[in-house]
Amino acid sequence: MCGRVSISGARSDFISYLRNQFQIESMKDDIVLPRYNVGPGQDVIAVLHDGVEYRSGLIQWGFLPPFERDRFQSHKIINAKSETIDSLPTFRQSFQKKRCVIIVDGYYEWKNTLGVKQPMRIVLQSKGYFALAGIWSMSKRPDQTNQFTCAVITVPASKKLQEIHSRMPLVLEGSSLEAWLDTRIQNPQEIRKSMQPMDDSKWSFYPVSSIVNKSTNDVLACIEPLV
Repeated sequence: MCGRVSISGARSDFISYLRNQFQIESMKDDIVLPRYNVGPGQDVIAVLHDGVEYRSGLIQWGFLPPFERDRFQSHKIINAKSETIDSLPTFRQSFQKKRCVIIVDGYYEWKNTLGVKQPMRIVLQSKGYFALAGIWSMSKRPDQTNQFTCAVITVPASKKLQEIHSRMPLVLEGSSLEAWLDTRIQNPQEIRKSMQPMDDSKWSFYPVSSIVNKSTNDVLACIEPLV
């Protein structure tokens, strides 16, 4: 699964990434960086294509299905399994028409060893940003303002990462990333062709402090390796 992420680079570095990867020239002022420990219910940075150009912005992590009646009290979904995303009514519409990516530079997973859970930070060997495949939805808050929510798509863990957890987020790059964000593609079989995980050799991971266990702890110590 995927339940905690980081975007630990400087704002200027992130803007450069958006420009180089998506031709997005600016970033909204309400996006505050760095973030060392972002959890469900908080805002993540998403990129989507509106049919004309790529756009970035904040979106709440915790998917609310478009048909959900009790949108204020409902259980919010943080992950969607790739194996069933196109068959479950909860996700089907967003899978076809409302796909996005969530940009991070690391995510956390807890490795269970003899009942002891050790938090691990998983990053690219290059230490760069990467794109988690996601879906989004729009609903109405009680005050009738729009609420945008998302879920991260997960897949079986790669050979390198399965020692940490049995599942991992679907990470996209290159043509797979472009096709995923192209919402002109709405046939489920065609969409699935874009769901190609990143090369396993690009991953790296290391243990971090249990301070990351609380998502309210959003400090540099969350990403520092244990010595």
